[in-house]
Amino acid sequence: MTLIEILVIAVCGIVGYSIVNWLFKRKVESAGFQRNGQTEEENFQKSKAEPSSPRDRSNEWFEVLEVSATASLHEISEAYKSKIKQYHPDRVSHLGSEFRQMAEVKSKELNAAYQLAKSLRTR
Repeated sequence: MTLIEILVIAVCGIVGYSIVNWLFKRKVESAGFQRNGQTEEENFQKSKAEPSSPRDRSNEWFEVLEVSATASLHEISEAYKSKIKQYHPDRVSHLGSEFRQMAEVKSKELNAAYQLAKSLRTR
C-alpha cells in the first residue's frame, strides 16, 4: 500500500466515525435518553412535568407502565416493550407533526419510568 492509500483510508475512517457519532447523538437526544448528569428519578419527574395530554400527569412509574408496584423486572421489561411499540414516534410519523410530538412526549415518559423502575429493581 502506498502512503496516499493509507491516508485516504485514515481520513475516510475519521470522517465516517464522525458522521456515525453525530447521527447517534441526534438519535439519543431525540429519544430522550440524554442524562445531563441527572438521576433516573429526576428524569422521570422532569418527564412528568412536561404537558402531553389532559390526563393526570402525577402517575407513578408503575402506573405509566401499567404494572403493579411489586412487578418483577421481567414484567416491567415486557410492559415497557409493549408500550413503547404503541407509542414510538416512528409509528405515527406519517400522521403529522402533532401526533409525532405527542408520541415523543409519551415515549420520554415511558423511557423515564422504565429507567427508574430498572434502577429500583437492580439496587
